[in-house]
Amino acid sequence: MQEHSEHIQILNVSVGQDIFGIHITRVQEIRVLTGLRKLPDSPAQWIGIIDFRDQMVPVLDLRILFHGKQPPLTDKTVVVVVNAPQGERDFLVGLVVDSVSDVASIKQQSIRPAPVLEQLPQQMVAGLYKVDDQLMVLLDVPALLRISNVSDVRSTLASLTDEPLCGS
Repeated sequence: MQEHSEHIQILNVSVGQDIFGIHITRVQEIRVLTGLRKLPDSPAQWIGIIDFRDQMVPVLDLRILFHGKQPPLTDKTVVVVVNAPQGERDFLVGLVVDSVSDVASIKQQSIRPAPVLEQLPQQMVAGLYKVDDQLMVLLDVPALLRISNVSDVRSTLASLTDEPLCGS
């Protein structure tokens, strides 16, 4: 079965001291976080929205989601804009991380199922893999958004569609 020996591309990102992977087919763009507009009454991990190619994209801070605290946003804060299908629709979201390191090419068969992890709900983990003897967590982006109150963000975005973005 040749399909299992194929390599996949994974973008490695760091959040605190941890390294996570995002399947490269989900990644639309990596950029410095600018033009952030806060959303009222949003869960703490949803820090606002940005204008991305004339679309309003909600921004999820993985540092808050995974570690419960938000380091200051600076002019070097990185956001990875990803595509996360939700039902029959594609949904763009920005993921704030501490840094982006590289794209790793790994064999699909080398991705292992995740054990139960205490601080990271297992349904957010698509698997585990190794790069240079370092264990990485491959994130399941659609599942990550489902458990991060994306429906609340969608309704907030719907109410803001006629308002211009500030700071862009």
